[in-house]
Amino acid sequence: ILECDRVIIYSLSQNNYGKIVAEAVTPGQPRANGQILANPSFELKNITTKDSKGFWAFEEGNLAKLPSSYITQLEQLGVKANLVVPISYNQEFFAILAAHHCTYPYHWQVEEQQFLTELATRVGFALNNARILADATKTLRQTKTEEYWTQLSNETIKHLGQSSTEEDICNVAVEKVRQAIKADRVVVYSLDRDNLGSIVAESVASGWSRTLGITIEDPCFASRYIQAYSEGRVKAIDNLQEAKLSECYLEQLAQLEVKANLVAPIVYNEQIFGLLILHQCSAPRTWQEHEIKWVTQIADRVGLAIGNAKLLKDKQNLLKQLETEAEWTKLYSDTVEYILESLQEKDILEVTVEQVRQVLKCDRVLVYSLDRESYGMAIEESVAAGWTRAIGQIFDDPCFSIEYIKKYSDGRVKATDNIYEAKLSECYIAQLERLEVKANLVTPILHKQKLFGLLIAHQCSAPRSWQPQEIHWLTQIAKQVGSALSNAKMLEQSQQPIAIASSETEKLPVEIIPIGTNFLEIDEDIAVVQAKLAETMAKIQQINNTSQKLLQVEDSINDKFKQN
Repeated sequence: ILECDRVIIYSLSQNNYGKIVAEAVTPGQPRANGQILANPSFELKNITTKDSKGFWAFEEGNLAKLPSSYITQLEQLGVKANLVVPISYNQEFFAILAAHHCTYPYHWQVEEQQFLTELATRVGFALNNARILADATKTLRQTKTEEYWTQLSNETIKHLGQSSTEEDICNVAVEKVRQAIKADRVVVYSLDRDNLGSIVAESVASGWSRTLGITIEDPCFASRYIQAYSEGRVKAIDNLQEAKLSECYLEQLAQLEVKANLVAPIVYNEQIFGLLILHQCSAPRTWQEHEIKWVTQIADRVGLAIGNAKLLKDKQNLLKQLETEAEWTKLYSDTVEYILESLQEKDILEVTVEQVRQVLKCDRVLVYSLDRESYGMAIEESVAAGWTRAIGQIFDDPCFSIEYIKKYSDGRVKATDNIYEAKLSECYIAQLERLEVKANLVTPILHKQKLFGLLIAHQCSAPRSWQPQEIHWLTQIAKQVGSALSNAKMLEQSQQPIAIASSETEKLPVEIIPIGTNFLEIDEDIAVVQAKLAETMAKIQQINNTSQKLLQVEDSINDKFKQN
């Protein structure tokens, strides 16, 4: 329209620089598109303050009025005449619109100046609309992006909530994060003491090395970063080769073919559990702000889920412990009741070995009576079908020295899970092998504070790990056996005067038999036995009361967790 040689638009930036972003030029003239122009504010200052018409024009004759740096720029483009107008909207300047005559000097006409000014106004209006549209598009895109990541968060959190164990939570996290971020590998790196860490969960794309189970010794991490990650540090590295990392860290990542990574801490109860780490192995990667934010939120939720899982596990363990204690308390009460119903030594021992074998579900239970000169004998036994019977066997046991008799007299209890791993003497192992024993549990039976014998459980089919509640239960039963034996002995002694009196009645006159004295002694002994029995029954009732209290505690815990 203007029939000029060049028209350009250059945008304004800070530091007094402008860049030519659009150009129309006649053939043969130098091209200017993309060039950076120094001091464009000179034109802007002149067209906004010196010329009320909003443009600034000069011809070759008034070039001397221009700064030398500006003249140099124009000469490089071959400019002989110049017409410049601002592109603005609501007093906000976007750019400068300039027309150049290069072949000869030119006197700009008023209509041309008005035309270019009007055009710049329309361009400013259009650019403002374009900016508004771009902002709206950006806002819409951002809204859709946020909706997408919110949906991903909800889905991931839902799956995390459905996982009840620490292992399941970590596995769900790495799989969902890798799908969402489209990374080559996502791992959960669990931290341990002594600068050790291990990969406890992993999701990896095909073609890349698997790292699950790898243990990494990283002194650099412990000394420099563990405190920072505990306080919420999140680190995104777009290119590992440009990140100025320590040599030991670069070596570890190189082994895993990592080019870029994103690391977020997993924290619960203000303690760091580990790190959620994303690896890009194919090439460096520019991590986006919304990706970093989303991964950080997921790491927080993983920490919360792990905390809840641990709380649930603690609750289940406590409930299980209460159930176990209640179960063993009942077994104890029942067994003690059976034992106390027996009034003779043989009956007590028979009931004991049978009840103990049923409760412990072991292959053999025997009572091993001790004699002087290192001799012992199995005087009572309950044994499962298929295993050698030990009752009546006499064992010459020089290994069972005075030292061990003293220990068992003092209450020693010995649980052996595997006789071949317990560093036992050869003679002792030989005796156990005669009875096919693989594991045993030995408790002392004390009668009047003296060692009566040993209550022994045998596992013959295989080694066995004796549980604390089993050991405690058998120890308490052995004590009750000792008490029952004392009661039986007292009852036996109390019956002896009656037998003597009956045998002497036929030989002596009735009037000289000290009947009253004998029956008074009998009454006293029976009273002692009855008192012992009453005391034992009181203990049983106390145990039952304790069991009820444990059940009440369990109900209370359940109510508390329901409230939480």
